[in-house]
Amino acid sequence: MLLTLTSAEARGLQARGVVQDNVKVAGPGVDIPESVLALPEAGAALKPYVLFIGRTSYDKGAFHAVQAVLRLRERGIDIQLVVIGRETDEFRRFFNGLPTADQRFVHILGLVEEELKHAYLREAEALLLPSQTDSFGIVFLESWLHSRPVIGASAGGIPAVVDNGKNGILVPFGDIPSLSNAIELL
Repeated sequence: MLLTLTSAEARGLQARGVVQDNVKVAGPGVDIPESVLALPEAGAALKPYVLFIGRTSYDKGAFHAVQAVLRLRERGIDIQLVVIGRETDEFRRFFNGLPTADQRFVHILGLVEEELKHAYLREAEALLLPSQTDSFGIVFLESWLHSRPVIGASAGGIPAVVDNGKNGILVPFGDIPSLSNAIELL
């Protein structure tokens, strides 16, 4: 018996020859330490901000999150981006290529303790995970745990988790105008 988080993962296993009766969708879950709820505001000085959590790669949508926030700022919307996760060389090159004036609105924290991640989640305007490679995205559950809205890409397994317009917003992967519009809407 193989357990998956989503039906998209189950279909992927079945497409690779795993017998359908041997695959069950268990669904995900998250636990949050009580200590997280008692933490003070983590990003108070950065508010308002949206939060990206994940490996900072192109396929995860980190580049698009930056571009969408900068697009909103060009339109006069006061928003910043906080990035939590393992930084990649490709993202560092992308970020270093941005004008210094734009870099000051993107706060790269790298890997942080679980409690601090939750403190930032609790205060964010929204969570962004516009990834084309995620089979689930546990950070969606963590964001909902803090009553924060989510924006994901309509790619990979994310549409199996986020119901567009019901519990989040889905945008096409790489579509900066749609991503910035979704942030503005929230």
